[in-house]
Amino acid sequence: MERYLPAPHRLRSPLFAESVPTIKAGEGKTGIVTACGEVLLATESGIDLFGGLKAPVIEHFDGPEGLRNQFIILLAESARPTIGTRALTEALLKQCLILLLRRMIQRGSASLPWMIAASDDRLARALRAILERSSEPLTVETLATIAGMSRSSFAARFTHAFGQTPMNLLRAVRLRHARELLVTTDIPVAQIARQVGFLSRSNFSRLFHKMYSVDPTSFRTTAFERESQ
Repeated sequence: MERYLPAPHRLRSPLFAESVPTIKAGEGKTGIVTACGEVLLATESGIDLFGGLKAPVIEHFDGPEGLRNQFIILLAESARPTIGTRALTEALLKQCLILLLRRMIQRGSASLPWMIAASDDRLARALRAILERSSEPLTVETLATIAGMSRSSFAARFTHAFGQTPMNLLRAVRLRHARELLVTTDIPVAQIARQVGFLSRSNFSRLFHKMYSVDPTSFRTTAFERESQ
């Protein structure tokens, strides 16, 4: 005989804006308690690190290496939310995510290419150069040298790991840096283009428009108008 559970009912605390929503299914005794969370990860490059997942990531944490203590606090906070509950819950979920990724990388069971690449010191050096030295005249050749790999091997492995070529990633990082400067400074557009690593103002404007669907000057004007409202 099949038993159908009633539609989930979302419980909210009327006392605290920090409350963590919970869902109650069924009317019987508590059998399984499941804590779920969503971590939104924004990167400077715009890479969707988890966009390639085809199925949920499932990992068992038992024994001394488990997540018992973290989940005890998570469930306690969910049951009696108070000031700071949301911030504490998010921090604990991020900790759980990091421990999960570490476990997957160490076991070699990572389902996304960048997870494997994260443990590759060669690719890590090149990625660090892109993120920290994006204004420098980096090329595939110089990045391959930094990684200690041949040009062809580096380009192929990097593209497979991060879903885009080294130059495309470098360009995205530069454009995001330019976007920040357009909003936070009054530096002329041409100077910003040079400062973030573009040799040509026209090329910078064309690529900026391609990425954000607006030219740099209009983007800055719109941002300032919003701020003054």
